[in-house]
Amino acid sequence: SCDCNSEVHHYITQDGGHSWPGGVPTLLGDSVSSYISATDLLWSFFQQYSLECNTLSVSNEFVEKNRVLVYPNPTNGLLKIQSELNYEQMEISVFNITGQNMFNVKNKTELDIRHLPKGAYFVAIKLDETINIENIIKIE
Repeated sequence: SCDCNSEVHHYITQDGGHSWPGGVPTLLGDSVSSYISATDLLWSFFQQYSLECNTLSVSNEFVEKNRVLVYPNPTNGLLKIQSELNYEQMEISVFNITGQNMFNVKNKTELDIRHLPKGAYFVAIKLDETINIENIIKIE
């Protein structure tokens, strides 16, 4: 059992992102959080531990995901990329909805996708070790 001085962290992402450290790397190279199925084996593991405390303290800290803006969205083909992060290296990959890599660029804050057909795309922006994936719609 845990003592009453155990600290529990609960992280909430503002936009539903899953780029958390410690997970299994994806094809894009980011580490993602794992999903836990409520199987009997996992449940029996968690039942071994309990918090037997009469006090409970709660912190209202908010951890915001490192936000990258890609705009305008929808777009006619010219996108701007803006980040609040300080970074040394930025790599951008554009994928179609089937996951095909359409092209890659480095260290650009403007992205020209006018040569791509209209449709939905994923823009993966890697700033140093952080990857953000944004959905965009290209219109003609």
